[in-house]
This record gives sequence, structure tokens and C-alpha cells, in this order.
Amino acid sequence: MSAPLKVALLALNSPGYQSLALGYLRAYAQADRRLGGKVGFQTLDLTIDVDPWWVAWRVLGLEPDVLGVSVTCWNASAVYEVCRIVGQVRPECAVVLGGPEVGPIAEDVLREHPVVHAVVRGEGEVTFAEFLRALSTGGKTWRVEGVSARKGDEIFSAPDRALIADLDAIIHESDFVMVARGDLGVEISPEEVPHLQKQINTAANAAGQTVINATQLLESMNTNQRPTFADAIIVTIAITY
Repeated sequence: MSAPLKVALLALNSPGYQSLALGYLRAYAQADRRLGGKVGFQTLDLTIDVDPWWVAWRVLGLEPDVLGVSVTCWNASAVYEVCRIVGQVRPECAVVLGGPEVGPIAEDVLREHPVVHAVVRGEGEVTFAEFLRALSTGGKTWRVEGVSARKGDEIFSAPDRALIADLDAIIHESDFVMVARGDLGVEISPEEVPHLQKQINTAANAAGQTVINATQLLESMNTNQRPTFADAIIVTIAITY
């Protein structure tokens, strides 16, 4: 039996914060029976104020076969520098990026950053686990749905991964549910967000799950002592349903 893939997951967060995304990716992959004994994980949850050279030194010390990094607007420059260094020192390491800063422009990222092997588009849990399965078995990683990757000298984008249609299936696999209103507003029109928020809250309550409604609540109180009427209604909906 070949040695397990060594996977390093890296996040460069704002000071005082940690990455939920890395925890989700790791937990989902570790629960996948098809990856049992084939993958080992190390997580580096660091902050954006750390020098990229020191971050790269930490990553290289793990001798990873795969480096997975979450990319956002505030850490993109530092992430690309870390990947450049790691790629030059350890070219055999497959560098995989994901997150809102790279998913929509996956092919551009691959063209502009030769050390990056693949970009995960959209929600990453299922896609990243399948990418690791393909890599561990010598399969074609560029064929994994939701992945844009290098196919020899070419860049190839597999079809988008279908969204999970069964809301109850997600809730029953969770310890709690978070309605990320800002993220929903990126994926659907703003007027649809309250309806979907109510649907998720109702389903979570029916299953006895804790549900959290987050982001863009009471925005008006950033500059005023009292909320606007619209903000008051939004919060009422969040705690009533």
C-alpha cells in the first residue's frame, strides 16, 4: 500500500479570526470512507500579518503532497506569494486554491500563477474530497466536477458541481446550521434571501437544530444608535422563523 497523501490546509486570516472553511474541508474529507487511510491532514490557521516567507517555511516543513489554500480578497497577494515560494522549492506539491476570490476567475488564476495546479469553484467540501480521491488513485483530477485544473499544457474546467437539492440532508448531517446571508446574496437575488432564510430556519427548527442567521443584520446601527425600520423587520424575521 502506498503512503497516504500528506495534505496541508492553509488559511491566512484577519487577526483574531480562524477559518471555518478549512475545518469543513478537513472534516468532510476525513468522514469519507473512500479516503480512509489514503490521506493525512495538517492545518495551518495563521494570520495575514505574518510574513509570506515564514508561512512558506512552515508549509515546506510539513513536506506536503497537496497544499490547499482558501483565498479571499484581503489575503490573495500573500497567498500567491506563499504558493510561488512553495512551488519553486517543492514543485511536486499539488497547489489547490479555493474561495470567493479565485473560483469565479479560476482559469485566469491558473494562467497567471503557474505553480497553481487546480482551483476549486463554488462549495468545496465534496469537490475537494473527490479531487483528493482522484489524486490518490492516479485519476484525472481535471475531470472532477467543480474543478479547473491543468491537463498537460492546457487548462481545463470540468462542469460545475450540482448544488445539493435536499436541504434536509444537509441539516441532518450538521451539528448546527448557519444562514450566511451575505453569501446567499452572491448566489441568488437579494429579494430571494429572506424567503430562503425562512425556509432554512423552519427546516432547522423542525429538526431540532440550532440555527444562526449571520451577516448584514442591523447594518444601519454601524452609524446610528437605533436601527432603521427595515433592519428591525429583518431581525424580527431572523428570530421568529
